[in-house]
Amino acid sequence: MASRLVRSVRPLPLTAAGLAIAAVGLAAVGRITIDSSYAGTTLHGLLLLPAGVTLTFSAATVVAVHGADRAQAGLAGALLNTAVELGPALGLAGLVALASTRANHLLAHGQLPATAATSGYRWAFTAAKETIADGIWINAISPGPVDTPMSRFPGETDVDRDARLATVVPIGRVATTAEIAAAILWLASPESSFTVGHDLLVEGAGTP
Repeated sequence: MASRLVRSVRPLPLTAAGLAIAAVGLAAVGRITIDSSYAGTTLHGLLLLPAGVTLTFSAATVVAVHGADRAQAGLAGALLNTAVELGPALGLAGLVALASTRANHLLAHGQLPATAATSGYRWAFTAAKETIADGIWINAISPGPVDTPMSRFPGETDVDRDARLATVVPIGRVATTAEIAAAILWLASPESSFTVGHDLLVEGAGTP
């Protein structure tokens, strides 16, 4: 559908339309609360986001390489690939930091973990709406217990921690740092370009 529109309509208006659709989707996701139903605001936002992203990505690619002669075609393609690689990585890093900061602030003031996390992501997705016009896709990652010192209680050994979490995490173990890094790299790669405004759970089925 997007490729057909690009052939029949000028790419610049299509790029603007795609960004506007994605921004509406992000605005919808940015309104989530702890009591939001998936079939309501969340689903509407998640349907609009990929539609806008697909349209924007297809049209913006044409705009980026349009007018480049043969001698500069390789340079134009390289710049486009660089933007595709760096944009999601920078956006992901910034939004995860924003969501975590907001959630930690609310936790420190006595909010329930679920409420704090939801508010943090709501802030992040609202910020994503502001950056979509710059072609930056925003996602987040929510890891479960990871094999780092932060997953141990004071005085607890790795064996103690593993025994404690074996009955809590359905997969029966903590994640490795390599597994979390692989998920982050995927979100920052072109392979995830259709994924926008998403919270990727890497937690061994630990979410109720």
